[in-house]
Amino acid sequence: MHKKAVIIGVASAAALLVLAAVIIGAVVGTSKAKSTSSGSSSNHFKTTAPPVTTQPSKTTVMHSTTPASTQSTSSQTQTSSLTQAATESPATSPPTTTTVQPTTAAPSPTATTQAPTTTAPPPTAPPVYYIGLRTLIVSSQSAPQATQYARDVLYSRGAPYDLVDLTAGDPIQLYRADGSAKYSSIVLAIGTGLELSALIRTTLTTYEEKFGVPEVELNANPSAETATAGALVNPAVDCMINVADAGLPFAYGLNTSTYVYLSTGEVRRYRVSITDSTVSVPVLYAFDTDQSILATLSTYRPNSPLQHRKMSLFFDGESQTSESFAHWWASYVWFHFLTNGVYVGNAEMMYLQAHVDDVMLSDDTYNPVKHITDEDLQFRISTTDWAKWVDWAQNRLPTLLPAGSEMVVEMWLNCAAAFGDPSIGFEPYDNGELFAALNASWGVTLWGSHSWSHLNEDTFTAAQAYGELYSNHDFIRKNFTAMNPQRLALFQQDTIVMPQISGLLNSAVLKTLLEIGIWSTVGDTPRPEITNPDRYHGQWTTWYTHPTLGQVLIVPRGPTNLYYYCYNDTCTEEAYWDLHGRTIHPDFAQILQWDSDMVLYCIARLDARPWMFHQPNLRQFTYNGAKNSLLAIWMELVISQFTTYFSFPLNNFGLSHIAKEYKSRENRDGCNYDAQIVVRNSTNTIQGVRLANQCTEAARLSVPLSLISPPFFNGQTYGPQYTIEM
Repeated sequence: MHKKAVIIGVASAAALLVLAAVIIGAVVGTSKAKSTSSGSSSNHFKTTAPPVTTQPSKTTVMHSTTPASTQSTSSQTQTSSLTQAATESPATSPPTTTTVQPTTAAPSPTATTQAPTTTAPPPTAPPVYYIGLRTLIVSSQSAPQATQYARDVLYSRGAPYDLVDLTAGDPIQLYRADGSAKYSSIVLAIGTGLELSALIRTTLTTYEEKFGVPEVELNANPSAETATAGALVNPAVDCMINVADAGLPFAYGLNTSTYVYLSTGEVRRYRVSITDSTVSVPVLYAFDTDQSILATLSTYRPNSPLQHRKMSLFFDGESQTSESFAHWWASYVWFHFLTNGVYVGNAEMMYLQAHVDDVMLSDDTYNPVKHITDEDLQFRISTTDWAKWVDWAQNRLPTLLPAGSEMVVEMWLNCAAAFGDPSIGFEPYDNGELFAALNASWGVTLWGSHSWSHLNEDTFTAAQAYGELYSNHDFIRKNFTAMNPQRLALFQQDTIVMPQISGLLNSAVLKTLLEIGIWSTVGDTPRPEITNPDRYHGQWTTWYTHPTLGQVLIVPRGPTNLYYYCYNDTCTEEAYWDLHGRTIHPDFAQILQWDSDMVLYCIARLDARPWMFHQPNLRQFTYNGAKNSLLAIWMELVISQFTTYFSFPLNNFGLSHIAKEYKSRENRDGCNYDAQIVVRNSTNTIQGVRLANQCTEAARLSVPLSLISPPFFNGQTYGPQYTIEM
């Protein structure tokens, strides 16, 4: 087994787990370390804490080659909730604070004639002890929605957890076989219909006090510090939630001045009021007629070594709790509190990926009179449409995005349409004017292949597939990039959008893809045969495996209500009404809003799927008195809503990047990494995080950027988070 250690700095163990504000510095060791009592490796950089009066986020990391067992620290006076807990810890815990360490003193002059005596030294405590970087979910069958909500939120980040079902008689095991603490956080999802026994409640509280472990209770019962002002109610109107204190450190990444709606039919809640304000403070409010409290943060035994904290959420869903955007927005509050932003798993990376297919082709458009797509109404964007799009992408789009965002819209090319192809009867559209316009603006976006002439490849032979697929790749390389390395870097050569999403069940096509260097593509989420039911995993082509090159990864891609055959608002309305049997007649604004809500929900779930558009969606038309395109109008609404709720960056690095992320996530989900916080015994301070990794895929440790200081190794910054490769 390989073990890797990451030194996050010297800070109070309880401060890391409870306060989430005093990780003093971060230095990452990347070498493999053997499992030792100190959990360290001699070739790791070490970090020394400053005096406690120093602001944590401003601290400069002090490098030292002093071994961990002898390194000094100036933070020994820092308050830690582990100090008293040391007297109660299991075998690997520190000794009591009254233990006398062996000392050597100068001999007394009067004692020089006495015979020397030998006294056995007191037992030596282990240099460090460990707390598992893992969450325990305590659940019951009376709260299936809350349990699924907890699991969904943790799984969306790839954060490890264990599930205990009390109604099934599962035992609660808080310690490992070696006596070390197993969990750094606890979630209660038992519902309002079941009370914890006194024994279980005492056991959990004792553990939380000992190690400073935070607790979150979902669908909570009001407890001693709260009281119900009425019965369990369904709000008569939509209920809005808001973070009460915008300064709460665990609300980072959110726009905390925003109202978020809880669906009327899905949500139950208690009318809660706080009875002891010295213990509990409100975290989420309901902005309804009562402005009642929806969540509280309680601090027990404040200013005590046994201080611990609990967040209680007094609302849930009648069904499918995790299908509500409001619950996902609220999850950032309680997940950051639960983990203090320090967890093994993905950074909360948020993507908005728009794919424009059929670029350079013409598409059939919708005939609102015949209520069909009409081959006699062909449309292909003009050079003017393209110039307007480029202007929007370069000058308007960057002004809409949150700070730190990187956003491009991907264009997928069918190059037979550049000049025509007489060998297959493909007539030219123009004299290459659109090709020249695209070529001149190559640097504004990312590009990819959509096949040569957009033929359906479900029944293709290998030779036919090679002609359609390789020809397009070769044309792009020679004519768009001229093999210039900088231009070539904008062409995603290892991935493709298949024409009509075809050929993905055809072994001849899959073989050809792999042999010309393409290992990933996109699917269509309404088609289950090419879509993984796990939204965080792609679908591998298990029905075909190349003898040496393996399988093709199909990344899920979602449809929108901007249809491939529409280029303005009227067309979109008419097509929507026809597709839904004309039983409902939403206008263009409502259709856009439904789309935006769907996309925002997926973003909040950290679902990285791209979204499908087509070249007619780039056509300029007049809407609300201004010239714009369907895609630009759609993106402006989605981004506007996103920034209403979040301050995270919003990114698109391209399909090639996201395919690698899907593959990496799937590999990491199969690893079951074993991470532990390493606590120095003598000072009750965090020495770092160690990881037992039996996989070839590196684990990821996510840490709030505000809590660490440079230099960094093997990681990347994403908005308020820093992700370290371990």
